[in-house]
Amino acid sequence: MAQLAIFLILLGLLFAVYYLTMVRLKTALRIFGYVVIGILSIAVFLSLLTFKEGAVLSNLGGIVGYKIAHQMITHFGYMISYTIATLFFFFSLVGIAGVLKPRLFGILLGILLLSIFFAMGMSVISGQFRHGDAIVAIADFISKYLGKPVSAILFFTLAIIAIYPIFKGFKLPSVKIPSISLPKPRKRPQKAPLQSDQLEEEIEVAETEQKEEHHPKIDEKKSVFEELSSIAEESSDEPLESGIHEVREESSPDVVDSPRVESPPMPKTEALIPLLRHEPIATTEANEEECERNARLIEEKLREFNVKGRVVNYYPGPVVTRYEFEPAPGVKLSKIVGLSDDLALRMKSNKIRIIAPLPDKGLIGIEVPNKKRRIVYFKELVEQEDFKKLKSKLSFALGVDTAGFPRYADLAKMPHLLIAGATGSGKSVCINTIITSILFRASYQEVRFLMIDPKRIELSFYEGIPHLIMPVIKERKEAAKNLKKMVALMDLRYKHFARDGVRDIESHNKTVKDRPGDEPLPYVVIIIDEFADLILTIGKEIEEPLAKLAQMARAVGIHLVVATQRPSVDVITGMIKANFPVRIAFKVPSRVDSKTILDEMGAEKLLGMGDMLFIPPGTSEPVRLHGPYISEEETKRISSEITKEYLNYRFKELFGDNPHVPELIDMILHKGFLISLTRSDEPGLKERFEILISRGARVLHLPEEEVRQKLNLLKSTYYPEMKELEDFDLLIDEEATEISGFGEGYDPLIFDAARLVVQRKNASATFLQRRLKIGFARAARIIDQLEEAGIVGPPEGSKPRQVLVGPDELEERIKKMME
Repeated sequence: MAQLAIFLILLGLLFAVYYLTMVRLKTALRIFGYVVIGILSIAVFLSLLTFKEGAVLSNLGGIVGYKIAHQMITHFGYMISYTIATLFFFFSLVGIAGVLKPRLFGILLGILLLSIFFAMGMSVISGQFRHGDAIVAIADFISKYLGKPVSAILFFTLAIIAIYPIFKGFKLPSVKIPSISLPKPRKRPQKAPLQSDQLEEEIEVAETEQKEEHHPKIDEKKSVFEELSSIAEESSDEPLESGIHEVREESSPDVVDSPRVESPPMPKTEALIPLLRHEPIATTEANEEECERNARLIEEKLREFNVKGRVVNYYPGPVVTRYEFEPAPGVKLSKIVGLSDDLALRMKSNKIRIIAPLPDKGLIGIEVPNKKRRIVYFKELVEQEDFKKLKSKLSFALGVDTAGFPRYADLAKMPHLLIAGATGSGKSVCINTIITSILFRASYQEVRFLMIDPKRIELSFYEGIPHLIMPVIKERKEAAKNLKKMVALMDLRYKHFARDGVRDIESHNKTVKDRPGDEPLPYVVIIIDEFADLILTIGKEIEEPLAKLAQMARAVGIHLVVATQRPSVDVITGMIKANFPVRIAFKVPSRVDSKTILDEMGAEKLLGMGDMLFIPPGTSEPVRLHGPYISEEETKRISSEITKEYLNYRFKELFGDNPHVPELIDMILHKGFLISLTRSDEPGLKERFEILISRGARVLHLPEEEVRQKLNLLKSTYYPEMKELEDFDLLIDEEATEISGFGEGYDPLIFDAARLVVQRKNASATFLQRRLKIGFARAARIIDQLEEAGIVGPPEGSKPRQVLVGPDELEERIKKMME
């Protein structure tokens, strides 16, 4: 029995090793473990090879190797011992190569079991071979009760059975990289065209025979991730160089002369991919037996409600499997659509979505959730060659369709995107995948971001990357103010395009070399994380500039990505829906919310965690996708890497080749000092900045005053300035306008305001705000200018100001003001 215990312990160790390979470990630790296993297996093999009874010194494994070889040969025999050592060596090789999978492990286990059962059978037949005490003991124990003939037959039968996992796991690697085109479905056996009488006969035959039919294997239907081979080098799309621009100096006594800043190098895609989560690429192979069973259940359940037809094919995906049902002639679609809950009850499944009819097909789609759903990781999509071949800098990884194939989208063609869904449905992760995809493909000379985050935490990970126009906006008033600035920027670009005779930003950037002094313009992507909060607090202030940008900003390269977790009609108004034709709907609580987003039902039956309905550009038919997952840790690592490259460049300008700069950058990124360089509008940042100066001086071994001056310069010029905004006076005040030609700086509306005040005998800022349709601040300034001109009197508490002139005298005053 001791030998049996040793044998069981060995098998337990094998399964423990198998379990460890399935657990997420760090790459370095995993490779180190496999190397140790490989070295030990070689040592054991050499010990077995040079083993002679009593010859301890001649054994290549030494005393320890001799004892291990002696125990293995004694208990398991030569054949099994050599097999174990060889299998462990092969196990270490495939583990180091990173291609160890459950099927490959099945091959190794099958070989070991084959040798064990074969040795047991030979031990029963003849005692002339030494197969090890444990093997002989187990074989004798079983043959004592079953007899030698039956025991031999049993052991050789088990050896033959052990061959099955060897050949089942054997599969030639594929080198084909599939395209993004829709895959071929897995078709059920084709029959004659459906007629009602023939259909009844087929159903009766199927019920009496109860014969299970299997799908033919289609090589072209392999998962895109299973067929993925080595990734080619990234396509040679070099970033556009924006040349040299001057950093403007702020009026601070501590700021030294500002240097000329060149374009810093940005990390390429190959350098960012390793920062993403390392997960084994899962396949999307469907369980054909389960799909066939579900197809029969669908047909049987619909037949109970007198709906005749058959499932002709299906598309297995990572989250849902879409079954295509062909109804018999005379069946109404509305009758099938109303049976989704009955189908879910029969199939013991979550909510089932029915698409009736499928676009461009005479079939009905029935989407059934899989028993086991898998997570689609963002790394799987960006490693694809198709992602690298995308030409637009605003392309991003959208997700995986119901067939398991990747889908990408281009923000420039949308041109704006509305995202809506309940809390926890995947909305914020979707925004992170869009931003990260663009960061993978574009430098800050090509794409700039304006991020608005009323919740203050969702977009804070991106603070510090040079792609930002300004720090992440967290205050509602600042959001409205900067959206109006973007409207002014849009108007400025249109004026420049009209001057240069180009129609859009693509034409401008293509012909920029023909116009001396011009530079390529970057795209501007405006991200609003929680739109409902802005609408419900400062509705009209933000809705008007948002509508202008949505209607006109596409041609000048300004695009909007707006997200909300409250898809109600008071948030997603008719104006918003009209200007955001491309939308993404995640799981919502009710049908009303789904209709608000998509103008149809369906989003309430999604499964959450990235399950989405996407309305592509140029169509109104939603497509079901599963969005990729990127964690907060991955987002932080990527942002930190981009920020690190940028800080390396800026610190090299400020401190030269000081060898301690990397230590200071590491402290800034990992000790919470970065925000003190990028912002100054939050409590405690001034004190944190002083601590940074003190610690920076100690790290760099420089005087504290010198470090203060240079860090002040970095703080005042942290985000690279867009050259087209350098002399743009309209960005100083959200309501500032050109006032040339109106005397000594009077507002252009002052004369209209004066006539209204004199005519109505009402001089108040709210009156002018309502009648002239202007903001309160501008109306208050006009009232002050009227007071300076002697048209109205000084304020009298809460009472309206007194009007001091009549209509006749007013015209004379106006003439004097014009002079």
